[in-house]
Amino acid sequence: MKFNLIKIFIVYYFTLKYIRKIPSFISPKVIYLMTIIPLFLVFILSLKYFLNNKQKKITIYIYIHFIIIFLFSILKIDFNSIFNISQLFFVIYYIFNCKSCKIDVKFINNLFIISIILSFIGYYLKLGNYGITPFQGYKVARSWRVSLFWGDVASTGAFALLVFIKNYYLEKKNKFNLFIIILAFYFMIFSGSKTILISLIFIFLITIVKINFNKNLIYTLLPIVFIFIIVITTIIIPQISIINQTPMFKSFLNIQNNNFQYGRFWLWKNHLQIFKNNILFGKGAFNIRELYENPLAGSESKLTYILARDGIFGIFFILFFLNLIFYSVKQKNIEAYILSSVLIFTMFFYGSYINGYNFILIIYITSIWSALNCDISY
Repeated sequence: MKFNLIKIFIVYYFTLKYIRKIPSFISPKVIYLMTIIPLFLVFILSLKYFLNNKQKKITIYIYIHFIIIFLFSILKIDFNSIFNISQLFFVIYYIFNCKSCKIDVKFINNLFIISIILSFIGYYLKLGNYGITPFQGYKVARSWRVSLFWGDVASTGAFALLVFIKNYYLEKKNKFNLFIIILAFYFMIFSGSKTILISLIFIFLITIVKINFNKNLIYTLLPIVFIFIIVITTIIIPQISIINQTPMFKSFLNIQNNNFQYGRFWLWKNHLQIFKNNILFGKGAFNIRELYENPLAGSESKLTYILARDGIFGIFFILFFLNLIFYSVKQKNIEAYILSSVLIFTMFFYGSYINGYNFILIIYITSIWSALNCDISY
């Protein structure tokens, strides 16, 4: 059996996600060190690929993005941006250059089952505000939501969706895989994540439509078109838009009497304004709530934040993920296509787990790479 370092990283950060939720167990400073120290190991392991003059075509865009923004950040003495781009880049870069970085469905399913057990135990130990069945939530507005991570409902939906995709697209499913699919669907729905619901709608449409992967460009851009349609119909045609008339989606977009002051529209609008004001070099790392003195501003959008932070060169980061979709289409790999599309949706509508130290992102990226069979040439 070959040594698989990426599985160790996943299990490590999976465990750390629960440890940080235990009050007074470990100090925040120690948790911080436990979070970043493994990233230095990834950095060291990545150097042999990074210093190689030959770059894989699939990683070329994120490579260009890192080099440019890293140099800009040094010139601006922006250490927050240096850390943020480095920890994400080197984890992704290592996975896409490491031939042994593969994970199977069994490994992911085992983590899923363990998370359910830990969530069950944690709820009765009062380590989180949500349980694993509806209406167990206490001191929260939406008590019907469930969580696998002692309160983190957004990550619950993201992880359950990943488990669902990995099992659903198996060529040969057994009864246990079908059970996991049903269980994952349950946690997706009751996580209450609207971003996950959007992803499910996309998967449903892709499933019922006969896909012709020979039309590379069309299917590469389809996730972007899907996002565009959702946003535009909600803004321009509110009187007939199902989204704008559905309480769940009104909550998702934070619309109250057509007031877009605090939700995702507010976020996208101001990210775009920051991007326009700093189009060449970017704003650098910033906190949107502090910048606009709006403590009520919620939600996240990783893609628009990166454009605001990095300026026009942030487009290379987006091109990397579009390139994943392109290669998925080129190889006619539906699983990699769906996983890559889900990441695009997540980063536009949310994105809290898009970090190199989050086990969910590591699994997503490794799953895409595993699905593509690591056959992409230099």
